[in-house]
Amino acid sequence: MKMMISNDWIAGFVDGEGCFSICIQKRRNYHTYTPKDFILYLCFKIRLHSDDVHALEEINRVLGVGNVSISSKVAQYAVYNLEDCIFLSDFFKDKLFTKKRKDFELWCEALEIFNTRKHRTKNGFLEITKIRDLMNVDSSKKHKNYRSSEWFISYFRANPQMQVHRLKT
Repeated sequence: MKMMISNDWIAGFVDGEGCFSICIQKRRNYHTYTPKDFILYLCFKIRLHSDDVHALEEINRVLGVGNVSISSKVAQYAVYNLEDCIFLSDFFKDKLFTKKRKDFELWCEALEIFNTRKHRTKNGFLEITKIRDLMNVDSSKKHKNYRSSEWFISYFRANPQMQVHRLKT
């Protein structure tokens, strides 16, 4: 099914279905909780029933960044690449009107920290965790291995060595 969609249509769709997030992921095969055991990255996703994959493909075509995938009954459009996230920050600036706007603005704050590579410092990493804790607060789903900014702060006080890695996409 071929659709013709506008930038405003995409913004409205994202207001309803999009998710801006900051992910802190535990590395596999690491059995401690040192900073080097975590991968830190930004993410933008839209998930729909697989029957509606055509809408995600059209969004992907218009934006020109990210990827569409299907697994089981879920279709997903996702953007992880830092340069693509910068593009999205410009694209959605002043276009979102729901509570999604607050998450987007926080995500853009984190993006600036990533873009200046400050997320690789102890203070930058902690700032990212604080921003993440403020995002998507209405969400009933929490990450399985969720660590709050308070957990990271107490951890780094006890273990001052710092090394943070960025997910390569």
